[in-house]
Amino acid sequence: CSLCSCGNSGVKLERKKKTRTVFSRSQVFQLESTFDLKRYLSGSERAGLAATLQLTETQVKIWFQNRRNKWKRQMAADMEASATASLSQRVIRVPVLYHDNSSGFLFSLFLIFMFCFVSFFSFF
Repeated sequence: CSLCSCGNSGVKLERKKKTRTVFSRSQVFQLESTFDLKRYLSGSERAGLAATLQLTETQVKIWFQNRRNKWKRQMAADMEASATASLSQRVIRVPVLYHDNSSGFLFSLFLIFMFCFVSFFSFF
């Protein structure tokens, strides 16, 4: 094959999957503190932070990529939650067409309620 001189042209060598890096609490604290100040690091900033935390530059780079993705997901969830909250607090005013003391009045209220109900759920 092209990867070795074993003579097997169609066989691929299997790579072991790298184990997941477990960061210490102090490393996570420093990474999070840096992330709060700056979402993106320059090469020299990444190298300095990696040296300070005794991590590789690649570990710092991947941590920041993952953290930015988490931050974007959190922002999207927060925006969706606030949009949902504002819709649920929305007041829909419907004029009462007529008022009398007969059963027609209750039926009119029922129709108005159904209109509001359908209108509210059409936003979703």
